[in-house]
Amino acid sequence: MTDSPLPSPPDLSLKSLGLSIAALLLLALIAAIFMPLPRLFASPGEDRSQIEPWHPQIRAVLDQAKSGNLQAMRALANLYLEGRETPQDIPRGISWLTKAANAGDLDAMNILGVMALNGRAGKPDPDTAAKWFRTAADKSDPAGLLNLGMCYATGRGVTADRSVAIIYLTRAATTGNPTQRAQAQSLLKQLGAQ
Repeated sequence: MTDSPLPSPPDLSLKSLGLSIAALLLLALIAAIFMPLPRLFASPGEDRSQIEPWHPQIRAVLDQAKSGNLQAMRALANLYLEGRETPQDIPRGISWLTKAANAGDLDAMNILGVMALNGRAGKPDPDTAAKWFRTAADKSDPAGLLNLGMCYATGRGVTADRSVAIIYLTRAATTGNPTQRAQAQSLLKQLGAQ
């Protein structure tokens, strides 16, 4: 047997390591240029819809909302309105609620109405509130009937009209959930209709 020389160890000099680190840094720089990270906040005046949500829960709900799922639209709106899992963004939340309401979501219509009535997105806007409540009431939604009945009873967003209030509240008192029925019946008593 002849002694064969052992293979030489790899060159671990600082010069060779320096070249490897430089090559890695160059690749990272190229990747950063061509594959930017998602941004979390819009610049002033920039379309907010182009900003990627950062939390996985919001990303999943966003995908469902974009596919037309009304419940996901409302859930996403609530996350933005309350600032849960994402920075609070009231205009973005209202935008998603409006999309859901325009697609026929009765809960979104009532939420938008209550927000407008209470000034959640700015100063109170009873006219807009009554519009959303009427849209829901026209579809026989118990909450919409109750809310619109209250508008007619108080004159908020519509001309006060006791007889019209009684009509809407009577319908709400017979079609809503137990809480809505109790609220409608209480208002009817206050109006002297029961």
